[in-house]
Amino acid sequence: MSRFDGHIRDLGEVAPAVISSLSEKLSASGHLWASDTTRFMTSFPSAEHIVLKFPDNYPSSHTPASYRRIWAEWEHLLSPVIAEVAGRLRLGAFETSKIMFTRLNPGGRIPTHIDANPSSAVPHKIHVPLTTHPQVIFHIEDVPHHLPVGRAYEVNNLLPHSVENNSDTERVHFIFDCFPVAGQAE
Repeated sequence: MSRFDGHIRDLGEVAPAVISSLSEKLSASGHLWASDTTRFMTSFPSAEHIVLKFPDNYPSSHTPASYRRIWAEWEHLLSPVIAEVAGRLRLGAFETSKIMFTRLNPGGRIPTHIDANPSSAVPHKIHVPLTTHPQVIFHIEDVPHHLPVGRAYEVNNLLPHSVENNSDTERVHFIFDCFPVAGQAE
């Protein structure tokens, strides 16, 4: 399945037990949001990230990408989710370039932008909401979307998009980028 030209594609259910396990482990790992070894700084002050894998030559390319040491503690939980959701894209053999958690604090906003750097041009951008609220709205080309917990979504990050958290709850997503291995796609 190639990149789509729509806004958001629902990729189906993620089991409640998986969401619960990820949320519990993340809650017990709160120190990672401030760790210099897992943090990714963006120009969006109300957004925070825990990075588990990231492109070595960011933002120039999505490959090669390296795992952070902390990946070993998360791999048993995240690898099956990545394999299942990426399988729904029918990419055939695939690889990941980014694997992270992102948190948008209550009242936080990520202004309208396009992920225009070369490292974002190829991979499919997948979001798995772990914590959200109906007042958390993801806008793509000014069209509002709410991404409920319990499903996986492909987000078209090549279109103008923004997020606003108008609630008193943190919005936490598990996000990964995946792409077919050259010559191996179905």
